[in-house]
Amino acid sequence: MSGIRHHQRILKSWKAIVYNMEKWNIYYANLGVGIEHEQEKKRPCVIVKVFENINMCLEIPLTSKCNASRFPYTLIIKNNTNNKFSIASIALLFHIRSISINRLESKPIGKISDSNAEKIKEIFRFMLDL
Repeated sequence: MSGIRHHQRILKSWKAIVYNMEKWNIYYANLGVGIEHEQEKKRPCVIVKVFENINMCLEIPLTSKCNASRFPYTLIIKNNTNNKFSIASIALLFHIRSISINRLESKPIGKISDSNAEKIKEIFRFMLDL
């Protein structure tokens, strides 16, 4: 590995530490171009797991389109002072995916409540048949 690439990798790994990336924080993420029903473009996402050693994270995209709650494996997250939403959002758990932490904006915009985190875990247990 060249010296420049090595330093770039070290700087990227610091992003997770410097911005205190934590589980259940909400970030804006650039998800790029979607295919068919995939979520795309810049949107808020809930971080479910951070893999600092490989600069990746698992995220759940959010939408403000209330009709999305008709799909299975979704959770309505009401707006409050912790998540800083202006309106309720829908967590699209069936769209969970792994992304580079470099797709995230630098600072979290909020955090979901402990009760919503527990509901997400419960939905995942059911969804994944655990």
